[in-house]
Amino acid sequence: MTTKEDVAFGSVLNIKPELGDFIEAASFLKFQDSLEKIKVFAEEVTQLRGVGTFLYATSIGKKFNELMEEYEVRMKDLGFVMTVIFDEQ
Repeated sequence: MTTKEDVAFGSVLNIKPELGDFIEAASFLKFQDSLEKIKVFAEEVTQLRGVGTFLYATSIGKKFNELMEEYEVRMKDLGFVMTVIFDEQ
């Protein structure tokens, strides 16, 4: 014989969140992480002065490209679309 508690506990165990919700949440967290990396990169680059800018130019460009590729992947994962409009006058 089953008790009310057994029925209630069984009902709780049968609740299965949608897989899509987990994937979307994970994608959003990765997107946030990507934005944080871009923020840190921008802060570091703006601190470079004089010769440092030229000494690190190659590595700065490489890191920038890596971050932009990661950002684009995260945008696609979430289904974001970026539209750039140039206003010609």
